[in-house]
Amino acid sequence: MSIPDMSQLKLYDPGPTKSPHIPDDLEHATDRYLLKLKTYAQALPYSIESNSKMQEMLDFILTRIVQCLEAKDYDPGFLQWDSMLTYWSYLKYPIFKEKRMRLVELYYHVCTTPGMPLHVVATCSDALETLTSHTSYYMGYVASTVRRFYHPLAIDEMLATFVPMIDGTVFDNLLSAQYYLLTFLPQSHPQSYLPMLFRLWESVNSYMFDERMLQFLAELAEMHLDPSVSDPKSIQEIPDDARSEGEGRPNWPKKDLKDGGLWHGLFNDVGIFTEYDWHFLMCKCLASMEIPLADAGSLNTGPAADSQAGFELGRLPKPTWRIVSLARLIVYSMVPDSLPQAPSTAPTPFMTPMASGHNTPRPQNSSASDTLLHAYTKGRL
Repeated sequence: MSIPDMSQLKLYDPGPTKSPHIPDDLEHATDRYLLKLKTYAQALPYSIESNSKMQEMLDFILTRIVQCLEAKDYDPGFLQWDSMLTYWSYLKYPIFKEKRMRLVELYYHVCTTPGMPLHVVATCSDALETLTSHTSYYMGYVASTVRRFYHPLAIDEMLATFVPMIDGTVFDNLLSAQYYLLTFLPQSHPQSYLPMLFRLWESVNSYMFDERMLQFLAELAEMHLDPSVSDPKSIQEIPDDARSEGEGRPNWPKKDLKDGGLWHGLFNDVGIFTEYDWHFLMCKCLASMEIPLADAGSLNTGPAADSQAGFELGRLPKPTWRIVSLARLIVYSMVPDSLPQAPSTAPTPFMTPMASGHNTPRPQNSSASDTLLHAYTKGRL
């Protein structure tokens, strides 16, 4: 039996071929949804149907869905055509705003109709989530993942960009600006922006604001267990070769920052925080556990403010649960009570002293014995 030579096997690779045909309604499109579809089409190795043809197919599917609902044919009629709509959406063709709004209204009424079968309600709920969550926040995840590679010299420009966006009179604007600020700020060298974040936090009473701040500060506390993370001398050693076009490097005065000498780390009264900031964090800890503070209404103002937030903020990534963040803050802010002492050079005693008065230390120039004797004598009398 002859064994084939495996080294002679190879894949058939005809080399680059002609790019696939792009439909005319996508080639000359100006709508942002169609431009996104055009990008998908250019990345595929095969040609796709035109958008006009696929929109006609969508209209046919929607017509069948409406007919099934009018005939009260929920299973299998409505479920079958709903699955066809799901498969159609996998092809990345856009559902324009007018049709999307009508579909959301239709599925909402099906979900809230009394007596509707549970599996039909579950299907409509999934469709509602898909139709209303078309705005993606993947770029936020990307920024939070790669921000450790952002140069510390870019902190000042980020603050100049995001801080003016903070508008305390509009709650949605405040929460969204906080998300962008904490997502992009580098976590190394926070000396220049940490006091500003605490002063801003003092003016906001919101659980949603608290949870994102606590998550960010817990990450800072864990990261700065290594003292060399925020060494000012390392800023000049990091190559600044990833500057984009038009990106500046403002250099604000930093006279209040400790510089020069041997760097021992970003340590303060409690971990990396001052005594005042740590007291404020512990107040947030008590409030998060719903322990009443001096202000009788302090436990109600936070949820009341959060109830005014718009539904668009629900699309942002959820922060870590505040109890977990508080636990991380407390654990990673612990320090020894004192510096470790060097071992003593005194010799070990040859023997343990006997229980006698000769080795018992006595207070010098004290009237303790006179006081005890006086109390004893007075008691007998």
